[in-house]
Amino acid sequence: MLRLIKLERNKFKFSVYNKWIVLANLILLFFMFLIPFAERKDNGVIAFGQYSEAFNILNLLVGATFTIFASVLIAKLIIEEYKNKTILVLFSYPVNRKALLGAKLIIVVCWSLTTIILSSIFISASFIVMDNFFKFVPEQLSVLIIIQQLLKILTNSVATAGLSLIPLYFGMKKKSVPVTIISSILIVTVLGFNTNSFSVGSIILIPTFLAVLGIFIAYIAIRKVEVEDVS
Repeated sequence: MLRLIKLERNKFKFSVYNKWIVLANLILLFFMFLIPFAERKDNGVIAFGQYSEAFNILNLLVGATFTIFASVLIAKLIIEEYKNKTILVLFSYPVNRKALLGAKLIIVVCWSLTTIILSSIFISASFIVMDNFFKFVPEQLSVLIIIQQLLKILTNSVATAGLSLIPLYFGMKKKSVPVTIISSILIVTVLGFNTNSFSVGSIILIPTFLAVLGIFIAYIAIRKVEVEDVS
């Protein structure tokens, strides 16, 4: 399995996606910088009364962004190969189909988990540094607040990495790259739907349930790959 993961990882050009990740981080950081300024200018109010409010928005933005990134990765590593029938070449090798698909999905999950954690830490730290100069948040920063955010980053990263597998179901069903990506956009739209400062994604049970659903979908896909006709 480790050898398969290494082979698939070497075959895929992650350097291109890493550049997009850096750009996405800078854009998200700009949004976190822009929100308090816009609120203060337009309404004369403080956008973030507490750090928890700022970090909730930050975590939501990062989770949404990298759920879509993960769907692009699924589309490239798996769906595109099914669509173009290049998966048949891989299946002709003396390699277990389940192990091959499992290796691809492990890459997606590990990549998602790593990028979400690192991006969340980077943007959180950058926001805290900017807050020292511009005083976005009136609340006094404490070690407890930082620890709470780190714990949220960990739990949100695991949940997002799991639910990012849900587009696999729609992509495999239609063998379509656009369907895979669009389904991820719909998921993050629903989770990010905000009304009266409340979002669906803020209910921890919902992303947790979707994460379990995503893992279950991956499990079913791996089980079916031995009998599925890809010709």
